[in-house]
Amino acid sequence: MTGDRSEIFKIKTVSTIQTRERLNIRYSVFPLEGVWRLLDKKIGFSKPENIEGHMMVKQPLELSVDLFTTVKADVLKAEEHDYLAEYIENAELRFRESHNAIQKLHTGPYIEEPSTFKIMNSFAESLGLSGKGEYHREIYLKDVRHALPDAFETIIRMSV
Repeated sequence: MTGDRSEIFKIKTVSTIQTRERLNIRYSVFPLEGVWRLLDKKIGFSKPENIEGHMMVKQPLELSVDLFTTVKADVLKAEEHDYLAEYIENAELRFRESHNAIQKLHTGPYIEEPSTFKIMNSFAESLGLSGKGEYHREIYLKDVRHALPDAFETIIRMSV
C-alpha cells in the first residue's frame, strides 16, 4: 500500500500545481485522503487484498468539470508508467457530503491502525454512538515519500 500511496502523492502534487496555474488562484495543497473498508473483518488489515477503497483530494470550489478533464488529460500525457495511468484514467470529480463523525490522529505505520480503531470504537460506545457504514476515511498528513513509517500521521475518521 505504501508504494501506491507514494505514487498517488506525486499525481496529487502535479495535478494541484496545474489546477492552481490554470485557475490563477492560490490555495493549499490539500492532504491526500482515502476511503476504505474491509472485505472480511475476520482477516482485518493484515492482507492488502482484503482492503477496498479509493483515494481522493479535496479540490477548490472554482474547479469546473471541464478544467478537471483538461488537467487530467495533461497529467495522463505526462505520466511515464502504465500502472499509474490507470489511476489517472479512473479519476473523477465528485462532490461528497459530510457526516457526523469521530476522528483520531494515528501516528505510525498503517498496519498498526487497528489499535486506533479500538480506541475510537470504545470512545464512540462511551457516548452511546456506533459506527455507521462499512467505510472509514483516512487523511494522510505526511507524504509517505518523505517520512518513515513510524512518523506517518493519519487522521482516521469514522461516521457515527
